[in-house]
Amino acid sequence: MDIAGQMYSFDPKTNSTEHLGDLTEICGEKGMKVVAQGKSHVNFVEMNGKLYFATHLGYYSIIDGMEKTGLPTGDYNAYRGGHLLSYDKNKEI
Repeated sequence: MDIAGQMYSFDPKTNSTEHLGDLTEICGEKGMKVVAQGKSHVNFVEMNGKLYFATHLGYYSIIDGMEKTGLPTGDYNAYRGGHLLSYDKNKEI
């Protein structure tokens, strides 16, 4: 519920991986105590040096035998919905 998906970049030329960020933090929801942005569940689209993609829920509850949006516990609030994001591949982090 509170562990967000992580974004990485792999450079095949150097065989190295770089951590780019936490999806919940990138979406501006860090510290809000909401169900985390758990993953990206779409194809990434590239245009003019940018990757465009969306976030998605990664926390679920079984309700009446069906997988549904996860019910938050404690002082956490409900999932706020997916976000459309872009990543500039040419920008230094």
